[in-house]
Amino acid sequence: MIDGVRTATHSSRMSVVPNKGAEVWMPFVVPVRRRIGRPGPRIASVRSDDVPTIQLLRSHALLAAKILVVMGAYYGGGRLGLLSPIGAGDVSPLWPPTGIALVALLLWGPRVWPGVAIGAVLINYWPGEPPIQFVGAALGSALAPLLGYLMLRAVDFRATLERLKDVIALLVLGGMTAMVVSATFSVVSLWLAGVVPRSAFAATWLVWWTGDAMGVLILAPLLLTARYARWPREIHPYRVIEAATLLATMLAVIALALRSPEQLLFIVFPFIIWAAWRFQLAGATPCVFLVTAISIYAASRGLGSFAGDSVLSHLITLQAFSASTTLTALVLSVTISARNDAREHVQEVATQLATVVNQLDRRLRPRPEAPPYGKRDEL
Repeated sequence: MIDGVRTATHSSRMSVVPNKGAEVWMPFVVPVRRRIGRPGPRIASVRSDDVPTIQLLRSHALLAAKILVVMGAYYGGGRLGLLSPIGAGDVSPLWPPTGIALVALLLWGPRVWPGVAIGAVLINYWPGEPPIQFVGAALGSALAPLLGYLMLRAVDFRATLERLKDVIALLVLGGMTAMVVSATFSVVSLWLAGVVPRSAFAATWLVWWTGDAMGVLILAPLLLTARYARWPREIHPYRVIEAATLLATMLAVIALALRSPEQLLFIVFPFIIWAAWRFQLAGATPCVFLVTAISIYAASRGLGSFAGDSVLSHLITLQAFSASTTLTALVLSVTISARNDAREHVQEVATQLATVVNQLDRRLRPRPEAPPYGKRDEL
């Protein structure tokens, strides 16, 4: 006879239940112990209400890491841009931070904008300069990429650059329109600080604006292509040979063009067209970047055709050349990609249609009638 049994569940305990004169046979109600006689290891449990906290901390840490990456990339791009100024000023013909900042906002969203702002502050601060000069340049450099991101988002921009609409939006809205803010804030602050006279205001603004816009036009397509490029599953050897031949020939031609006292930069256009026609954005954007970087280096060192004339003339020539090559490469690459996609789609639809027609032909084809039973025996 068992007077009572104490049972336990996972979440609660039940009280002792007395037996009223009934005999209960419970052979398995025994204490459970480890064989070696030692208590088992304690397992730290995570409550369900702790999971959102852990996920929140992880997301904040990831966001902080992205902000630091954007800040470092912005500052590093700014230092590279300052390495090759043309003339005695500090205006670079290509300002990489604008393209880096816009791509960071397109890929990671506006939450990483503090990294852009901090990077703009660090790269524009110089000890001993008037505060208004520093504040205006930093504010314009931080607001321009954010404005470009908002305008691109409003027109349903796709960062994959699959449509001609996306390329035009990136060039017009993200590059030319948004960088008006950066150039205006920066040059106005320089004018108020007495660095730029009123007579040179327009020329300085134009050079500043084109430098910021060129940073978007050249760096943004290159970075977006590197992020979203669709590499082929099988790379044929002849494609590798073709790409190596294109690169070596283009570099040799640009080197010869820059050594000549005549302005021969535009003879590299056939190679830009070759890269866009055969390799689309994956080949055209690196070629444009290399050609532009080499041209900027030659202009900053006064090599070849950049040895004479005025600084403003060199800037206009260089930026016109960079803009022309970029527009040609991007528009032609997207057009060829759209044509190839349309051709593949048509071939796929034709294959499916041929399969359906074959199946319908088999079903609708009249079958030979079987002879009657008696005639079949005679045969």
